[in-house]
Amino acid sequence: MKIVLGDDHEMWLQALEVALLARGHHVVATATTASGAVDAVVGSDPDVCALDVGFPDGNGFEAARRIREEAPRTRVVMLTGSSEPSLVDAAVSAGAAGLTRKDQSVTAIMAALERVAAGASAFDSRWSRSTFTRQRPESDVARLVNSLTTRERDVLRRLVDGCTTSEIAREMGVTKNTARTHIQNVLTKMGAHSRLQAATQVVHAQLVDLL
Repeated sequence: MKIVLGDDHEMWLQALEVALLARGHHVVATATTASGAVDAVVGSDPDVCALDVGFPDGNGFEAARRIREEAPRTRVVMLTGSSEPSLVDAAVSAGAAGLTRKDQSVTAIMAALERVAAGASAFDSRWSRSTFTRQRPESDVARLVNSLTTRERDVLRRLVDGCTTSEIAREMGVTKNTARTHIQNVLTKMGAHSRLQAATQVVHAQLVDLL
């Protein structure tokens, strides 16, 4: 796994780099600024970028959006030391494939990065369960997910991953109009007013693995 690490806490950054190298991964670049992280990703085309949510020179979520636009192959995992519930919404909106706490063990953080590199999402389930108390009940979301067709579940998984309509169409081998129809069907069945709402319902209910 080729990785770019972006965090303004240099000692923490170095510790994570050493741990990843020891596990056999290739840390191709590190950055202590948001702009530096974007440049490093664009210049090295890594599989994953681990990116802090805040930098002195800018917002990590904006950096994630730029990475999504300029290096769409690279998947982003946001890192945070905060328990603020809105961060999951912000991560999904920015196109990140994961959000994990920095106060976890290095092993847990590495597992999240490896999960995302393998094509899955990685949102800390224990954090979500303890901080999101005003969402639709998990049983209701599970029922709605189970009502989706296999194709619609594929679409919903891509919405969780932050894919655009064009990306969904390309990955599924359909036209953009067909992709839009599938997306609208998913939103209708999920009772969601937006893609973000549908995606966050699934994330908050710990149901990403069902997709």
